Amino acid sequence: MILTEIVDALGIQQLRFVEGALRDGLLYDMVGRMTRSDARERTVSSMQSRYHVDLEQAERVAATALQFLTQVQDPWQLAIHSPS
Repeated sequence: MILTEIVDALGIQQLRFVEGALRDGLLYDMVGRMTRSDARERTVSSMQSRYHVDLEQAERVAATALQFLTQVQDPWQLAIHSPS
């Protein structure tokens, strides 16, 4: 069922069996980019709503965590990757 939807959304004409495989998350990401609908964002929004997350507090916590991270980045030799 899911594979059928992905094939339709991506306009795939033919599938062939290969030894390698793509993870579900990568497929959802590809479909989301093509349809401007990100399943990850929908999932996060749904959970925020379900559990009554205080979004302003969550932003403050995220900002504080990033401040801590930048303070230890060099001494701990960490590479910070921003989400794309």
